[in-house]
Parts: sequence; C-alpha cells; structure tokens
Amino acid sequence: MQRIVVVSQDKTFWLNARSALAIDDRFDVVLVEKNISELESETRDKNTDAFIIDMDATTLVELEALQRIARQLAGNVPILVVLQRHNDAALRLLFHLQISDFVIKPVTSPDLIRACLGMMRNESRADDQESRVYSFMPAASGNGATTLAIQAAFLLHNRSAAKAKTCIVDLNFFEGTCAEYLDLEPRFKLSEIAAQPERLDQHLLEAMISKHSSGVGVLASPAAPLEIPSIDTDVVLRILDLAAVHFDNVVIDLPKAWLPWTNTILMGANDTYIVAEMTVPSMRRAQRLIQAIQEMSGNNLHPKVIVNRFERRGFNGGISPADVETLLGDYFAGGVANNYKLVREAVDRGVALHEIDPAANVIEDLKRIILPEEASAKKEKAESTIFSIGQNLFKNRA
Repeated sequence: MQRIVVVSQDKTFWLNARSALAIDDRFDVVLVEKNISELESETRDKNTDAFIIDMDATTLVELEALQRIARQLAGNVPILVVLQRHNDAALRLLFHLQISDFVIKPVTSPDLIRACLGMMRNESRADDQESRVYSFMPAASGNGATTLAIQAAFLLHNRSAAKAKTCIVDLNFFEGTCAEYLDLEPRFKLSEIAAQPERLDQHLLEAMISKHSSGVGVLASPAAPLEIPSIDTDVVLRILDLAAVHFDNVVIDLPKAWLPWTNTILMGANDTYIVAEMTVPSMRRAQRLIQAIQEMSGNNLHPKVIVNRFERRGFNGGISPADVETLLGDYFAGGVANNYKLVREAVDRGVALHEIDPAANVIEDLKRIILPEEASAKKEKAESTIFSIGQNLFKNRA
C-alpha cells in the first residue's frame, strides 16, 4: 500500500480524488483539508509515500510554501501538484523544483491515476538512479551540437555494465536531425498532442519513441520546414516529465532560437552545455548566451561551453587555445577534436561515432567533459600500466 496525502480545501476535488484512487488497491488515501501554507507536521510524517497538493499558483504565499515543502522533502517523497489554471511562471517553478508531475483542473479520474502511478514509479528508483537531464544548446548553426548530444547519450548509456536507460529528446521540432543522424524513423506526432497535452501519457510516449539498436531511445518529430506550429510550454514540460520518469538519462538537443520554454528547460537541467567552435562570431555568441542564462536564472545556473572542432595548436590569424580559455574562463568545459572525416562518415552512414572508431579522439575528448571521473580513472589505469611495464623492464635489465 502506498500512503498518498491529498491536500486541498476544494471538497469536490478531494472527494473525487478519493473515489478515483480507491479503485486501485495499491493506494491508501489520506485527506488533509488545509491550505498548502498551513502544512507543518504532515510534511514530516515518514509514513507518507506521496503528496497531491491542490494550490493556487497565482498566490505568492502558496508558491513560497511549495518551495519550502520541496526543500524539506528533498526529493525523497514525490509531489503531484494540482493547478487551478495554466500558469507559465508556475510551471517553470515546478520544473526547477523537480516536482514529480502536475495536472490542471478539471482533473479526470484516469488522468489522476496515471499521474499517481507515474510519480510512484519515479519514486521507486534507487537514489543513485535518479534521472539526470543534460541540455545541449548551439551557439550558432553548424557548431555540431546535435552530433555531440547524440554521442553524449551513448557515453551515458554505456557508462556501466547494466547500461542506464537513456533517451535523446530532439526539441528542434521544425528541422531536427537526431533521428536522421541515427537512420531512425521519427515517430513523435506533435500534431496529435499539441492541442491536448493531457493525452500524452507514459504509454503514448513509449509508442512515439524510436529505439536505436543499442537501446537508446530517440524522441523526435518528423521535420516540417514549411510548418511552424505553436508549441506551448506545458506540452514540452509534459514530454520531459514523462521522459524523466522512464529514463535514467535525458539528453536534450535544443534549437538555436530562444523559445518561450527555453528558460524552463535550462532551469530544470542538471547540466547545460553550449556548443561553440573556434571562430570569433561563435565565441561572441557563446558569451552572450552565458550572460542571458545567468540573467534569466539570477546567477543560479553555470552553463559550460564545449568548443567543437578544437585546434590545439591554433592557426595563423585565428583564435588560439589560449584565447579560448581567456574568453570563456571558468565556463570553458573543454575542447573536442576536429575530426571531420569521422563525423562525416558517421552522419552519411546513419551510425554513432563509436560504431566506426570506439577510440576516436572526438569520443575521448567528449568523455573527459561529460564523464570526467571515468576519463580520469582510465588515465590513471593507463599510467599505472606504463609504470609497471617500466619497472619490469628495469628489473630485467638489472
């Protein structure tokens, strides 16, 4: 039995919630007729497995109360928030606080049950399997952000023998290429859920994910260069919330344009990488993006810049590695080697880089950035091996 505490002063809602959840004998429903700002002992009850909180997201007092509760629970107890109406600012806060899920009134019984099952599945993960979100943003078109995002997903997927479940989410709905780069058919039908985001549940999401032979999932919509549909923030949030429930790693390929929901994505990501290259325009664009992200987040976010096609020796009349470090300072995550031949072959064949050359310099450079601990351990092992060989040679000569 999962003990779910429903907090609401709307008697009609909590009676409907009790009736809906009573259908599933896995739920033990406790009703608390209070405002969210009045919750005290309830949030300290260690027997509670989940909260459903009905709140007015237009009220500052209630938003502050939600922040306090989220900090107290520290992600150990999932929270389903029930909103009275759509509110972009509130949705951004929910994503930033990593609230498990949200629904908007009026809430149907199937929607409530699905949301509860989803957040309970997410809560049942081990702490070390908590979903992590990585976002890749191009400083300019053609900087290789999609290629690096895809390869980062494979590095994350293959980081352990158990293979963490990983999904690439292509949010460039108009001209995304993630599926094409891997020779997969894009199956995400944006038109089917744009008008009714509540239709998107875990089962529908799974049906719309294209699966690579490695097990990596790709959520991408067919390119529609002649169509520019309006995509609401709540649609994007629902996509990512469901992906985070189902996958251990979510890698987001962001479009170059700053859209209404870009702030929300960046606030909710664990790591944000701006992908630039060694040109003056690209470096300037990266600096402007860093400044914009800091202003948007109140200096709470610290994006990192990956410099793609990195020339370690520099070239006459161009930017040198020293210039890159000076321009980017602490925001410089590292450089990825310029291996045009390998990348071009991978794209033309529709395969990942490691399928052509597992030890390619591009992959090793990216691993040092995305998985620094593993790269460091590999380096120490190699140095230890070399040292042992040297010792044996010295003994033999002696």
